[in-house]
Amino acid sequence: MYEFQPKVLAPLFQLVESYEYEPLGRSIIAKALEEYCKTNKTTKLGPDKRVVSRLLTQLENRGMTKKIPKEDDKRGQRIIILVDTEKFVTSIVQKLKSLLQKLAHHHKMAVRLL
Repeated sequence: MYEFQPKVLAPLFQLVESYEYEPLGRSIIAKALEEYCKTNKTTKLGPDKRVVSRLLTQLENRGMTKKIPKEDDKRGQRIIILVDTEKFVTSIVQKLKSLLQKLAHHHKMAVRLL
């Protein structure tokens, strides 16, 4: 999921004039994953529709994407991204830096006690 969202999914979404993201069909996302897997041999992701479905469900459960019905096909669904990827990744990096600083501080204190 942490590779899929920023490397495959986020680049597909473009802001439209209303500053909202245009919804995409699963087939477009599946094709993007397939292309990503072809060009990135070290990825652990697989170019499979089931992988796309599982990852989209995980992202939706975390409030990062949402499924919306297709206007012309009630059975079909389109995917919309709800978070700005750059802000999301930046916030994760900041949280990791903060945690690492705390760990380093506690490690220094533990070494002093020994």
